[in-house]
Amino acid sequence: MKDVPERAGGGILVAHVAAPQPAETGDFVYRVIQPDRALGTVPGFATVSLMNISPWKNRILRDADVAVLQMLGDPDLLPVVAERKRRGKVTVFEVSDNFFSFQETNPARAFYDNPDSVNFRTFWFPLHGGSFKDR
Repeated sequence: MKDVPERAGGGILVAHVAAPQPAETGDFVYRVIQPDRALGTVPGFATVSLMNISPWKNRILRDADVAVLQMLGDPDLLPVVAERKRRGKVTVFEVSDNFFSFQETNPARAFYDNPDSVNFRTFWFPLHGGSFKDR
């Protein structure tokens, strides 16, 4: 991994974090790499795309102006997200599936249906002041 991008002219650093997955195909390409590359061409923005297993994850998330978490249910991120919230930094949880109606073939279904998993339905949404009512 290259060093964290420098902020041109005091610009905005956007960090996009996703679960470990093939970096050449599927969601990582069209939900992470392509949007980050496009946003990185906008003057005043710098982007960094990484997977949740990156050793630089916490440093990057600490320093980023905006953090985008793609469907992550990692309890290790809870203190990072809480600190970002305390500091008034923007953290976005990207939802790319309907949590109430996963397709039978979707491998994420078991994780998000498991009440023991730290996930959007049980933690992330209420953390950010939203209310949650199971359907």
